[in-house]
Amino acid sequence: MKAEKLFTVFGLIVFCIAAYLRYRALGHYNLEEIRHFILNLSMPRVAMATLFVACSYFILTLFDAVVFGTCELVYRLRAGDAAPSPV
Repeated sequence: MKAEKLFTVFGLIVFCIAAYLRYRALGHYNLEEIRHFILNLSMPRVAMATLFVACSYFILTLFDAVVFGTCELVYRLRAGDAAPSPV
């Protein structure tokens, strides 16, 4: 139980540091400047950024599916279960 509490406190500290650094990085801008910048972005750049983000999440999901599937198979083979037979 103590380790869980330690990890929770550590996560909270890391989050607070990240929030403070974000505040320092964006503190000299006001909301109107940020709004003006976002509205002046070209649509093709926004579309390409969205496409890259979607592809990135797809690749990460695919990687997780492959890794977790492989780990399960390796675990079963090491545990002494019979090897899966080809269908």
